[in-house]
Amino acid sequence: MKKQFYAVVVVFIVLAFLAGCSNTSEVAEQPQAQEAVPEPAIVSKPAQAEPAPDVTLDTVFYFDFDDATVRPDVRQAIEAHVERLKTHAKLIRIEGHADERGTDAYNKELGMRRADAIRDLLISMGVSSSQIETVSFGEKNPVVLGSGEAVWEKNRRVELTKV
Repeated sequence: MKKQFYAVVVVFIVLAFLAGCSNTSEVAEQPQAQEAVPEPAIVSKPAQAEPAPDVTLDTVFYFDFDDATVRPDVRQAIEAHVERLKTHAKLIRIEGHADERGTDAYNKELGMRRADAIRDLLISMGVSSSQIETVSFGEKNPVVLGSGEAVWEKNRRVELTKV
């Protein structure tokens, strides 16, 4: 009988102790040991051919007056488009534009030569011609209205758009 009494007392003490530990005011007052937080595992990602989704690629490329030669400074942007187009069979439209100087027919032809220059560069870098559509608007869709070199240089362009 004595053993049972001691067992009940021990259980009571343990329960009282545990109940006392669950009191939030006492727990908050006692400094707690910080638990070790495991370091996140380093996961190496395979090299991606496509730029990250948050990367914005240049889609407008400018040309010199009366010229359809692709400038050397746009090559890196074109290469980024090539990588994206090779990995994802997207369709793009290349839109050629010209400034207001010259006849409508000449500017439409100049816009097409500019669009074709970008198209040819994309194809030479491995993009399928079936992914590309070209069109020329000539001087019909200026991005900036007015006259003068600052306006004209903004309108001498090629734009890449999704189809």
